[in-house]
Amino acid sequence: MSTVLGKIWQMLAYLMLALAIGCILIVGYWWAQNTFWPSTTFRDARAVGGDVYKVGDKIRLAYIVTRYRHCRLEIGRYVRRVQDRREVLMQSVVQIITADAPPVGRPSGYDAVIPDGILNPGEKEIEAHVFSRVQYFCNGLDWAVARIVDMEPVKILVVAGAPSR
Repeated sequence: MSTVLGKIWQMLAYLMLALAIGCILIVGYWWAQNTFWPSTTFRDARAVGGDVYKVGDKIRLAYIVTRYRHCRLEIGRYVRRVQDRREVLMQSVVQIITADAPPVGRPSGYDAVIPDGILNPGEKEIEAHVFSRVQYFCNGLDWAVARIVDMEPVKILVVAGAPSR
């Protein structure tokens, strides 16, 4: 009887070892994917319609995106004051994207509103950067260790006054 129990325990030990090695290999593969291959690339970011805006104005940003993998993206769109690097959230979205085969650059963009609170009381104008902060969820490792990338910023000038757009 003890030899049968010993064999069962030995088989369970080998099974646990194989499971641990399999998990290590999967996490290693995910790490290599996240480190050496991009999920998406963004380039040529620009503001459509000029670079001077008032609080409450609608701003349209355009860029070229290339999608390499299937992912869930949590995107925060921000305006950051150049003077003190304070950031104000303009918009938050969740996107599910699919990879292009073969990868190809496609036009993309979004509309957002310059938020209240970007100008301090009494300020007439500030330089600011508008950008997106993307958190990727492309594989299991992304759920355990956050992978966050800031998109290329677009420089604008925010001036005091009533919205015009």
